[in-house]
Amino acid sequence: MRRTLWPLLILVLLSTTCHPAIKEHPMTPTSSVRRPAGIPAAAWSRPIGLPVEHPSPPRTDYPIIDDGPFQGVPLGGIGAGTIGRTYRGDFARWHLETGRHRYEPLPANMFSVYMRRGDQTLVQALWTEAPHGFLQAWRWRYPVGAGTYYALYPRAWFVYDWDRFPARLTVEQFSPVIPHNYRESSYPVALFLWTAENPTDDPLTLGILFTWQNLLGRGQERDFLGGHVNRARRERLDAGEMVGVLLQDGGEAVTEGWQGSFAIAALQTPGVQVTYRSRFRVNGDGADLWEDFAADGRLDDRDDATPSTMGEIIGAGIAVTFDLAPGETRQVPIALAWDLPIAQFGEGDRWYRRYTAFFGVSGRNAWAIAREGLTHYADWREQIIAWQ
Repeated sequence: MRRTLWPLLILVLLSTTCHPAIKEHPMTPTSSVRRPAGIPAAAWSRPIGLPVEHPSPPRTDYPIIDDGPFQGVPLGGIGAGTIGRTYRGDFARWHLETGRHRYEPLPANMFSVYMRRGDQTLVQALWTEAPHGFLQAWRWRYPVGAGTYYALYPRAWFVYDWDRFPARLTVEQFSPVIPHNYRESSYPVALFLWTAENPTDDPLTLGILFTWQNLLGRGQERDFLGGHVNRARRERLDAGEMVGVLLQDGGEAVTEGWQGSFAIAALQTPGVQVTYRSRFRVNGDGADLWEDFAADGRLDDRDDATPSTMGEIIGAGIAVTFDLAPGETRQVPIALAWDLPIAQFGEGDRWYRRYTAFFGVSGRNAWAIAREGLTHYADWREQIIAWQ
């Protein structure tokens, strides 16, 4: 199999991440919070989940792909495939297989939060919409306009501002797309840097839940054929203990463009606990996992590597939990990585993606890629800031 060339990869990235422009309308965000320090003045902003009043129609005479106006900054390195997260909070645009465009919000791919102040508890999924048919036990419909989304590629921010949240909560997301860098800029990894501040006079407990569906093969309707496996993992790093879940297809060897692995992980450090559930049923009501998290902002550390059965779609979750004293601020990173090493084209040509020069071509290295993210995210971020 031939090694891929950078010009080809850049062309693929551009062709799969561009979308038609929408007509701009000046908006005053409904949020009362000013732009936080560290968000560049050039960043585009929009109230979380607020629809565009009069989106422009396509300016072409031929059919084009138009996913609508909610799109946000894509995640993923150059040539690695991208995942688009909208400013409503969902992961919806999937460009992980070469030449395949898929727009599908997957509610199991979600951030949710737990906050406790005294005897008052709130648990909320951070999406302004709600799914139909599945995961009905989860609390959906984060209020539209309760905060602001900012975007300046390759970074984006959700600044949450809901009067029911006792804590101030912000997440900055990015992939290491760095000028003059042809290594890390190719990595299929996304970092989510959560910042929580306690402005109250009472101690708070916060939990951040990150769930992810084992969606390997979804674009070809292979994700419900059975055989997918999720396994919890722990690894000691200099910065703390890496805790998370590796999600894989059931094959022994990766031979197709849809095969490979995903990983979700976070760092357990003094004062920060990371817990997990390696398996839950996505095409169910989700009550088992949600009730586990809602009880105390943690998960029960269940590692279940039972392969999925025919018709069953499975996912995994990790929870990052910590206490905040009055006036305290804490930052915690969470990583998402994927390893889909084969770029497969319509006529059958196959190339290995650029990042495989550094991680190999087995398709089983999503955990190693996530490890790189949790180890080097601060340095990558500083290089991006210097560029922006």
